[in-house]
Order: sequence, then structure tokens, then C-alpha cells
Amino acid sequence: MPSTPPPSQKRDRPSVPACPKCKQVFVRRVLPKKGWEHLLWHLYLYPFRCQLCTHRFFALRLGQRYRIELDDMREYERLRVTLPVTFTGGPVKGTGVTVDITMKGCWIDCPQRVMVSKGMTIALKIQDSGKGLPIEIESGMVRWALGRGIGVEFLNVKPNHLDRLRALIKTAWEQSQRDDVEVLPSNVTPIKQKVRAQART
Repeated sequence: MPSTPPPSQKRDRPSVPACPKCKQVFVRRVLPKKGWEHLLWHLYLYPFRCQLCTHRFFALRLGQRYRIELDDMREYERLRVTLPVTFTGGPVKGTGVTVDITMKGCWIDCPQRVMVSKGMTIALKIQDSGKGLPIEIESGMVRWALGRGIGVEFLNVKPNHLDRLRALIKTAWEQSQRDDVEVLPSNVTPIKQKVRAQART
């Protein structure tokens, strides 16, 4: 069984609003919490999470009825990357490759099984492509330990490294948007495009 969880399937999504705090458009709709948020959902007031500044907010989307899907349980969208990483935690030291990342955590593939366990606290150094110094995560908690794969939640990041992490996330997201754009021949009609899109899911 592969150590990296399968990526979420891409699908056509309704447009999302810009974050009112940082004005960025890398925003993800999230699930409503219990109580009054469910009432707002039926009034077309939906909760969103900015993927860069992490601000959670509500936005009125009249006429847009969202379907709740399993993927909505994740508040942050995993972005595919390939970045070398080193990590330490007590007697444990290891290296690996960060294969997906968000502002709140990452997934690491290691060349061999590492003796870490769920709940362990580790520090990470993620080597940003083309940059000299790594992005340092002062502390992170191991949330998943599956074979050679480690899922880490970021707990403490210094402000200057947090800014660098945010820039990395934004660059990775912009690249993912470019990768999603498919140049089709001029004879491909919208109906054919829809069929191709359905075939990929």
C-alpha cells in the first residue's frame, strides 16, 4: 500500500469569494459547525477558509447551493510539492521528501521506516526550491505514521518562517492552477470537454 494518501479528485466547483482579511483568492469552502451555522447554510451564507492567512469567514452566495461531500471535511487543500526535509525529535532524526503541504501541516515520504509514533513532537527544516536557507518549523505533532509516511501538523512557526511558508504555499497553488489548464484542439466542443472531464474523475 502506498505511504502517501491519494490526492483529492479535482472537480468543477462554484466560484469562491476573496478573503476579506488578506484579499487573496486561494479560499476553500468548509463545513458548517453545529448550531446556527447550519441555519446560515440554508440562507446561502457559507463558511470559507483562506488557505494563506487561515482566516475563517462567511460569505453570501445567493443562488449557489453547495453539496456537502467527503472532501469538505478537510479545511486545508493539500498542494503537491517535492521538497527535501529533515526532522528531529528527541533521539529520532530523519530525512525525507515533503510531497504535499498546507499552512497547517505536511506529508513526508521517508526512504525507510522511521521510528516515530502518533503524538510525537518533532522539528522540521523544509528546503524551499531555489532558496538557500530552509523553512524551519519549530514544532510539529505527528498525526499519522504509516509505513514510511509521516503526517505532521505544524504547531509553532516563527513569523519570518511563517511568511516564507505562506509564499511557498501561494507559489505551489499558482502552479497547480496552471497545471489544471488544458489546451484543447479547436474542434473540441464544450460537450466533448465535459465528457473528457468526467472521464478523468
